[in-house]
Amino acid sequence: MSETANPLDNAVPLGDLFRINTAQIIPKAFPGKLFTHYSIPAYDEFHGAATEPSGTIESNKFWLSNPCILVSKLNPRKPRVKSVTDPGDFTCASTEFICFEPRSDNQVLKFWEAYFASGYFSKRLAKVAVGSTNSHTRATPRETLNWLVPSPAVAIQSKIAEILDTIDVAIRGTEAVVAKLRAMKQGLLHDLLTRGIDANGDLRPPQPEAPHLYHQTPLGWLPKEWDYTNLGDVIASIDSGWSPACIETPPAAGEWGVLKVSAVTRGFYDDQQAKTLPTALKPRPALEVQDGDVILTRANGVAELVGKTVQVRNTQSKLMLSDKLLRLVPDKRKMTNDFLALLMTSDCIVRQIEKSMSGSSGQKNISQSQIRSFECFSPTVDEQQMIMSRVNAFEVRISAEEKELHKLRLQKSGLMDDLLAGRVPVTPLL
Repeated sequence: MSETANPLDNAVPLGDLFRINTAQIIPKAFPGKLFTHYSIPAYDEFHGAATEPSGTIESNKFWLSNPCILVSKLNPRKPRVKSVTDPGDFTCASTEFICFEPRSDNQVLKFWEAYFASGYFSKRLAKVAVGSTNSHTRATPRETLNWLVPSPAVAIQSKIAEILDTIDVAIRGTEAVVAKLRAMKQGLLHDLLTRGIDANGDLRPPQPEAPHLYHQTPLGWLPKEWDYTNLGDVIASIDSGWSPACIETPPAAGEWGVLKVSAVTRGFYDDQQAKTLPTALKPRPALEVQDGDVILTRANGVAELVGKTVQVRNTQSKLMLSDKLLRLVPDKRKMTNDFLALLMTSDCIVRQIEKSMSGSSGQKNISQSQIRSFECFSPTVDEQQMIMSRVNAFEVRISAEEKELHKLRLQKSGLMDDLLAGRVPVTPLL
């Protein structure tokens, strides 16, 4: 092979290298057995399989008895690919996967896992998918066997798999750091919202260790410096929105628009979730959201999304509240916007929201009067600022690790495409 030859140029039909396994098994026919079950939910949560009792697995599944690669045919634009190198006696997979079994032992499954997860393959799979919407499309398995794919030597497959594994190790390590920081953040938030920070800038000791620092309230033990009150006492006003008939596409820069409920319900503010206000309608500038605003979902068809609260960050201009969103404006003498946003996500407020919802099964809502009546606590403004300083510092740490994780994933994606396309030569590395 010449130095300029591409080791991946030797293309063959995928069906020459793999067959599609369609053997099925009914897990409930094996009472008392534990199954290794590859499902879409398990992949999304664990990036692998879940161990489940046979009696809990509904319907027929693919029976995995040989090494294979599972490729999700559901929404293939979001690749879900997993190699199964050593299936046990009771291993099965959802029929939402295509089960590719190698025809010979001369295939490195980790290489093919990377190939099937590549942008090239997943985009091609998406083009042949059928369905009513982008989120409910399914690819046609048999057609893939006619596609031409590279057929590099085993040594080249192994080297590419080794290179990509190195990046995977870094990705998994960074994912673990992010997960640990998020768990630590939850612990920190609990401490900050139950113990607060004293005049020396330290967390107060827990109530059992220093009972003289706390007072009993209907919300439990609170630091003596904190007021037990209700939201109506710390909120200066609540602004409701407007929902005219709009153009479904997001507004361009400089155009007026109205926020959708989905701008809030995912737990962070997304200014791309908006509709364009028709030019025939006059905008209402008083309803324009600003950075720092605290926005709450007043109504939603999904009960769990009612009362979702976010703080607006980095919003484009000329976006207005819809009538299903409320803006909570704190009394600046008693509470900061930052602390109000944090307070609205605390356990004590979330529980009261859940108890207060009314409406039919198709539409749940909470009223402004209910929101004002919610019991809450209020540290001094100075302490609120110290609490938020701790929270923000932790957010910076998490954000830095998430950026690193995003960078590693981009590097893997780019390197994988370069290696699989032969733009980065593999032969010199052998």
